[in-house]
Amino acid sequence: EGSIKIEGNIQALMELGTGFHPDFTGKENIWASLAYHGLSSGEIKDKEEEIIEFAELGNYIEQPVKTYSAGMYARLAFSTATAIEPEVLIIDEVLGAGDAYFSGKCIERMKELTGNRDTTVLFVSHDLASVQALCERIIWIDKGKVRYDGDPLTAIKAYSDVVRENQENRLKIRDRKVQKKQAVILDKEEELYDTFLLRICPGDGELKAKVRKIVLLLEEKPLAEIEVGMPMDNDNKDKNYILDERKKMCWGDAKKDEKGFYRMVDSRLGEYGHAPFMLSIPKAKSKLEGLRLKLEGELVEGSSLHIDIYDKTREKYVLLEELKKGQTFESKKIKFFCPWMIETQADYQDSCSFQRDKEIEFQDSEQCKITSACIYDQNQNMGQVFPFENQISKFEFHVHFSKEIEQFTIAFLIFTMRGDIVISQCQEVQAMKDKEFNIEIQLGDIRMGAGVYTVSFGVYEELQVLDNSKPQSAIALIDRGLSFEIEEPLHYHLNMGNVIPNFKFLVNGQKKGEGRCNSLI
Repeated sequence: EGSIKIEGNIQALMELGTGFHPDFTGKENIWASLAYHGLSSGEIKDKEEEIIEFAELGNYIEQPVKTYSAGMYARLAFSTATAIEPEVLIIDEVLGAGDAYFSGKCIERMKELTGNRDTTVLFVSHDLASVQALCERIIWIDKGKVRYDGDPLTAIKAYSDVVRENQENRLKIRDRKVQKKQAVILDKEEELYDTFLLRICPGDGELKAKVRKIVLLLEEKPLAEIEVGMPMDNDNKDKNYILDERKKMCWGDAKKDEKGFYRMVDSRLGEYGHAPFMLSIPKAKSKLEGLRLKLEGELVEGSSLHIDIYDKTREKYVLLEELKKGQTFESKKIKFFCPWMIETQADYQDSCSFQRDKEIEFQDSEQCKITSACIYDQNQNMGQVFPFENQISKFEFHVHFSKEIEQFTIAFLIFTMRGDIVISQCQEVQAMKDKEFNIEIQLGDIRMGAGVYTVSFGVYEELQVLDNSKPQSAIALIDRGLSFEIEEPLHYHLNMGNVIPNFKFLVNGQKKGEGRCNSLI
């Protein structure tokens, strides 16, 4: 819904190679593509040399494009498409083609178009580095809804926070599978989320109500949301949606008034007499206490309703809340309680602390148990997914012994997902006799390269570091059961390895003495 006003001619770069023919040479395809866009022979001749020079294909420009690699094809297609100088240029996910060097040239060409030639570029992409390098304004669209419209840095931070939260949920579920020694550890959607079926039903008599928004909150933070009446509010491919089968359910058509979008819930519209909807929340973020269901809308005078939730154990709906005649549910917050979740909910704590669980197969003994493990960033916040710019500051483990002890050995290892050891440390601990020990492993100046890693932590009575032929038996162990991820930096895309130490570089010129070095990472 809305309108678009366009001033100037438009060039859309939606797919590389529009107008290309596989049997034509690169040069012939330049002519064919530009002719397709309405350029005259004289105009094409003027641009031909510039296109060939930008594409850097050398003698291959005389070869049929069917012999080109994907990167060569991308070079020629992009060079040809951007040689046209529109007033509005629409680019949809095409800068990822080609190598890193050519992608940089693409960004520079886009900047030239927007800077020197007064072209407006509408750039659609998930490549945050390219977006930040090119754009002065970002519109973040999620499921057809504008989540943010403004400066690039704020938009990228907000988007990255959402991606990071989703990835942390995945890592937590993966860790649980590793600890349980499951053979298949690939993520499935149903393993990452708890799904709830709820419904709006008539109370005493008929029901008529305008429903505008349904939100599931945890301590005032939205976990699941349906903007009723908005486009795709009934899309069952989404995690949160209404079920509005005509003549069966009581949802009316989407409408709009002075307050915004809504749907009318009318008990006369469907033979089932209810208006159901689905909500899903991440298992790793859910917990029993503090969940509230928030409804926004207006109850028509003389109507009443109640909200039910489907109990999976008893296989029937149970009452959550009832609104009687004369009451309003404008911003109504309903206590959200799910009886069948009581036993399973302890598995998913709203923190990144790795808590003990009776189902998890720790390699413990009667002598010792590891009771928790946490990862902290530079701001002392727990997490499992970290921006490159806010690296891990420390790991923290809590160890419980069955009797007081004053000497033991700990081993700490970080692995890549391929199993390569990145960091390996063994420490002999001597302390005052105690049963409980909190162990911090501080990384100091060490930074980790972008990627997903997994951690092992073991406690030993003693460790033979000079003899690798004998088995080393831990009295407590987390064996590659705690994962974390370091995100790609925004301003550096070369391979940086797994560990980035804080080296000091000294550069001295023969004539003018010491130079100055600044790290690019």
